[in-house]
Amino acid sequence: MIFRPEQLQNCNACGFCQAACPVYRITRHEGSSARGHHAHLKALLADGVRSDRRMASHFAECLTCRACTANCPPGIQTDRVVVEGRSRLLAQRSPRLERFLLRCLLTDSRRLRRWMQLLRFGSGAPANLMLSLLHKLALLPTGLRRACDMLPRPKGGFLYERLGRPPQPAGKEGISYFLSCGMNYLQPDAGEASLRVLRALGGEVRIAENLCCGLPAYVVGEIEIARRIASQNLAVFSEHKGPIVSDCASCSSFLKQYPALLGEEALEFSTRVRDFTEFVAEQERPKSSLAPRIVTYHDPCHLSRYQAACGGRAQPRRLLKEIEGVEYRELPEADWCCGGAGTYALRHPRLSLQILERKMNNLRLTGADTLATACPGCLLQLQYGVRKWKLPVQVLHISQILAQTLDERNSE
Repeated sequence: MIFRPEQLQNCNACGFCQAACPVYRITRHEGSSARGHHAHLKALLADGVRSDRRMASHFAECLTCRACTANCPPGIQTDRVVVEGRSRLLAQRSPRLERFLLRCLLTDSRRLRRWMQLLRFGSGAPANLMLSLLHKLALLPTGLRRACDMLPRPKGGFLYERLGRPPQPAGKEGISYFLSCGMNYLQPDAGEASLRVLRALGGEVRIAENLCCGLPAYVVGEIEIARRIASQNLAVFSEHKGPIVSDCASCSSFLKQYPALLGEEALEFSTRVRDFTEFVAEQERPKSSLAPRIVTYHDPCHLSRYQAACGGRAQPRRLLKEIEGVEYRELPEADWCCGGAGTYALRHPRLSLQILERKMNNLRLTGADTLATACPGCLLQLQYGVRKWKLPVQVLHISQILAQTLDERNSE
């Protein structure tokens, strides 16, 4: 089971969730808080109660960042409450186009690649000119305008295109690299850096032919589609016994939760999953150095909270602090969500922007010239924020900083 109804009985309505919730801090509406989500789901579970537009809006605007859970005395996992609510709303309303796209694209990696290639073709110079004109005339919906501003156009192709058909290590051991959608299509430079670091650690790296992790389907409430994806990914990795490493904190977090979707058959798989920062921190590493710089770090929610028990907060900081030449400065509210949250920035651009502004104001206070993080979604959002507020800060995946130390070592 993903959600257990008895969790709702544990809420003592203390309100500690409110101060920790980025959305509530903006809306100041009870329905935006974890306490409000609990009340809405109780209503949905009651016989004969149907959702209304306001209830659906409150469920939709949740970031599922788990800040409320971290500040909840009984530790209620409100993200699961929200997903259950969204799932029940889908059963009542069923947006067929979204369901079709999730089922059609996320369950077939080749089909997804073809669609992404079409989107890339559609973002060429003529289309860009038209979109830019419509943007300036304010004729695009806000979410699409935000997409035009945010989404990168990677030079050199997607990550899978850059890799071609790399030789795969023989045998069943070695590292299996989980090719995430974010790294593949949006941040291929960071993906290449991750692979360089993994190979430098001495391990043979296998590029898996996996599907999307299934998180995008799960968070909108399409639990059965997520379960189907998880089952297919389990089969992909069943022949190999080494660690499964993902440089996307959202993917590594969700892969570790497969037993909640599939039961005991996914237990062995989940124990092999490592976030990139977790895996690198576990290895013996030579001393590293970089030219002097000031670095700060943003905690992805799916690493600092969802993987807190695996060292999701301490390990990235340790990797950065041990680099000679790096002056590490802690980012105020480092674990405050950046407002990216997958497609949240496109679905809720106003809320997302207000949450991001808080992050950028805190970034200014550090005086850092480099902002590191460990999730391609956060990377995309933070890069957008630095451009929008014109901050002299380079935003990098932590693997890119570690890969730079390899360059420094090779030049000596």
